[in-house]
Amino acid sequence: MNCQIVSAAFCLLVFLPGGSAQGQGPQDVLERCIDLQSKSHQIRYSAVVELRGGQSVESNRFRSEVVFVRSGGLVSAESLTSPVGSGEQQFSLSRLALGRQYKVAYQLNGTKEEVRSSEPNGGVVWEVGLESERSRLFSHMFLYGAWLDGYLAAGDKSVAEAMLGSESLSIASQSGADDTLQLTASTRFGDLSLWVDPLKGYVARKITVVKRPQDLIAGSKLADLAVDPRMNSSGYESWRAEAFMEEFQQIEGVWVATKGTLEQTDFYTGGKQQSSHYTVVRSDIKLSPSMSDEDFRSDLPVGAAVNFVDEADSGISYAWDGDSPVKASLLSPAEPRFSPVGNLGMRIVLMVGGLVAVALLVLGASWLKTGKSDVS
Repeated sequence: MNCQIVSAAFCLLVFLPGGSAQGQGPQDVLERCIDLQSKSHQIRYSAVVELRGGQSVESNRFRSEVVFVRSGGLVSAESLTSPVGSGEQQFSLSRLALGRQYKVAYQLNGTKEEVRSSEPNGGVVWEVGLESERSRLFSHMFLYGAWLDGYLAAGDKSVAEAMLGSESLSIASQSGADDTLQLTASTRFGDLSLWVDPLKGYVARKITVVKRPQDLIAGSKLADLAVDPRMNSSGYESWRAEAFMEEFQQIEGVWVATKGTLEQTDFYTGGKQQSSHYTVVRSDIKLSPSMSDEDFRSDLPVGAAVNFVDEADSGISYAWDGDSPVKASLLSPAEPRFSPVGNLGMRIVLMVGGLVAVALLVLGASWLKTGKSDVS
């Protein structure tokens, strides 16, 4: 088997298909890893994210300050993003609230002072009762550093959970500085590899994901995803992501990754490709903090106009009533205090491998280059 590890200096692998490594079977190792990851299902942290990406990986550089809160399938996230070297003039403040019934997102653009002191007068709302909607979100939480907790393009499952039960699951041991265990499996999410550290509670040290056209990503087959028109390509050949967890901290007796890097590349027909590189440093990590549903309620003002994606073809104008989208005629329009991006469009979704959209998921940061809304 062609074994790929972090450093060739420690390339001493013993591959045991379906067997054991260091006396442990692959299912047992995965279950220990999943048990550790379950302790971060309720988490709150701050992070600094640096992104560079595009057809030339140095062509676009951004920095984000992130606040991320998660309780199971509920998510609240805020990101203040600017191009590296732009000073205080070009900022995007984006907020996402994924509650039990709706996902609500909005964005403000302007100077740092403007976006911090203003309210939006519009946003986008999705109904999220379907599991696929949550799966799409958890598949692509690149910007928020979810891969540090083991989530990387495997729907709403961690990579370890996605591998569990695979008939092709195998384990290998690596002797060297880390004494990690490598697990590999072919799944509906692609070919997955996971390196875990038994000496740190089976925390993940490295993850690789390779997807072919028929593998699932963001709730769809890779072959069915729209291609960035700038690539002038007919489709995807493959998708690859590789995450390295570099620093760790023991919090309340639980090992947690605090710093890591992620390389993600889209490979298109015709030999073309786009890459993105993320560095995430987390701080103020709190496990199992006190939370309620209020923590996942959007702060979009009552009366704000919303694009209710599920009713986009109805011809009805909607507004936010504080809890849900309602017919705008039932509410007085919100008083705009600062104009956010123009029309947020029919959807704010991650375009896998997109120049900046890859990094920002619902954040739509291409305005930072053009000064206009450009969400796809």
